[in-house]
Amino acid sequence: MFFFCLLWLPICYVLWRMINPVILSTSAQFKANFTEKTCALAVGTIEGVIRFFFMNFWKADGFGLSRYISACLDYVMLPIIAPLVVCFLFVKIMRLLFKQSQTPDWTGFVLISMIPLILVCSIRWGTEKNPLNLVLIPLLWSAEAFNLHFPRAFAKQKSAVSHTLLSIAGIAANGFLGAAIWWAFFASKTIMAFILLFIELCPAVLTVLFLVRTCKSHTSHTCENLLKKPSEYSSKRSH
Repeated sequence: MFFFCLLWLPICYVLWRMINPVILSTSAQFKANFTEKTCALAVGTIEGVIRFFFMNFWKADGFGLSRYISACLDYVMLPIIAPLVVCFLFVKIMRLLFKQSQTPDWTGFVLISMIPLILVCSIRWGTEKNPLNLVLIPLLWSAEAFNLHFPRAFAKQKSAVSHTLLSIAGIAANGFLGAAIWWAFFASKTIMAFILLFIELCPAVLTVLFLVRTCKSHTSHTCENLLKKPSEYSSKRSH
């Protein structure tokens, strides 16, 4: 369980890079992408250091509302909201200073920022022998990260404002649902917990399948163009 907690998010990031590759056509875009990754790692490292000294921001007693609020703040919502806020500010600064208007990789930014954080948390949860956090929290974090892309994957006809509003609503829904899942497992309400977990994971799985299909079609289209170019070149030479 310790190694699952430690390796799950890096594996998810590698999967994300494979199914949603960012094409870097200029050196400016490469620098912006490198700076974005560095910023994400810095955010995750700061979060990890804070979590090392202050593991829980909310003291919870019993199984009621206090425990649910603790799940929202300590386990589900803050680890994804903090890097999203930083990513938003980063994009604004890059657009103001360097006149770069490329679309930020929200999912990639969140996944990278969670890698240093999960390193600290996995060590802490491993010493506490907490199987619930070691298995469930990485699943919830990865699902929330992939769900950020869900509106863009299945609502392409919407405007940028609609995408933003859908993403904000999705972040809130994922956070409250993830906290409910953690609380249900903690309170030994197993059937309800698995039903809610299935609802949480469905958009993430659909997003991955959609991007895999898109990546395959893009690859086949590129190969067809490469195969056509030699024939077109030979026909031009014959004329």
